[in-house]
Amino acid sequence: MSIKPADLIFYSGKTVRARLIEFAQVNPFSHVVMFIGCNCVIEVLPWQPIHVVSADKYLDSPDSYVFECTVLTERDRYRIVNIAKSYIGTPYNIRQLFEQAARLFFHLPIKRGYSNNSFDCSTFVHHCYLQAGIRLTWAPVPSVADLAYSPLLAGKRPWGDE
Repeated sequence: MSIKPADLIFYSGKTVRARLIEFAQVNPFSHVVMFIGCNCVIEVLPWQPIHVVSADKYLDSPDSYVFECTVLTERDRYRIVNIAKSYIGTPYNIRQLFEQAARLFFHLPIKRGYSNNSFDCSTFVHHCYLQAGIRLTWAPVPSVADLAYSPLLAGKRPWGDE
């Protein structure tokens, strides 16, 4: 499999929290990470700062799917990865997790967008792409599902589309 910097890896988790996220979004994915090269991804997990881990954690799993943004140039990829790296150490935004739950479970509107100083996994990816001029979704606080259904992302999906 050929994976390039700024490609996204969508993951279907096995925890109760992951299954609730998947159920609420009507989507097989509960998490997204960004490949940054050198067999590493940037990961955003609850109660942890943004950090780098081995891509093998996700690429070795049958529950992971790699998506490529079809409009990216090499320059865009470099820029997105550098933007992502600049946020290493930034805290997880637990408030966004609750806002996502309110939006997805109770269909409550979210009036404000996300902040630029704390993120969950999907708002982090969206923010990095948006800072490079690529809008993956128009959702004000994008969920993993909002990103997975982006028409700009190509890849093998569990529901059959490519």
